[in-house]
Amino acid sequence: MGSMVAEMMRRSGSIWPAVAVHTVNNLALPMLVLLTATTGPATAAG
Repeated sequence: MGSMVAEMMRRSGSIWPAVAVHTVNNLALPMLVLLTATTGPATAAG
């Protein structure tokens, strides 16, 4: 992910596209944790 953000910054000359990618990436993990916590494990026990 970091190399993709660095390449976006290099090509665009602006930090804002990289900030947007970083924000989306940081929001994705807590959402995944919340969804996993509410639905439980994907595999059936037993």
